[in-house]
Amino acid sequence: MLEALIQEQPNLDLIPKIVTGLLAHRKAGRWLNTQENTFALLALDLYFQTYEKVTPDFVARVWLGNDYGGDHTFKGRSTEQYAISIAMKDVASHDKAALTIQKDGKGRLYYRIGMTYAPAMNLGEYVHFMSGAAGSDLNRLHVHFEAVDLG
Repeated sequence: MLEALIQEQPNLDLIPKIVTGLLAHRKAGRWLNTQENTFALLALDLYFQTYEKVTPDFVARVWLGNDYGGDHTFKGRSTEQYAISIAMKDVASHDKAALTIQKDGKGRLYYRIGMTYAPAMNLGEYVHFMSGAAGSDLNRLHVHFEAVDLG
């Protein structure tokens, strides 16, 4: 399927996601049998010959609104990953501001934008929230108490 999509619709946004899924389904570095290994490797070879011809040599930069978030230089091929974290308070203070990713140089940039947060609520609200979440199971609960000066 991957080979057919690359040949028939090479600009399809789904192709890198299929590659990610294909690689994620390996067990101990391989697929289930010799036939799966062969077809997966042939499809991945076509993918890399099509999309990864140029050796990476670029700088990636990130902005939130007009504020600079950071940068990272990529030179050569590697499995290196780099993360730029922006605190939720900074995201919230940039109401509806654009997140901009810029690449200067040659090569292909792969990126993921994600958000991790914890809702602001007290312990009782949290337990109620988690018990009502579909498919959730509360296994461990860490509670942080802050000392309050009563006077």
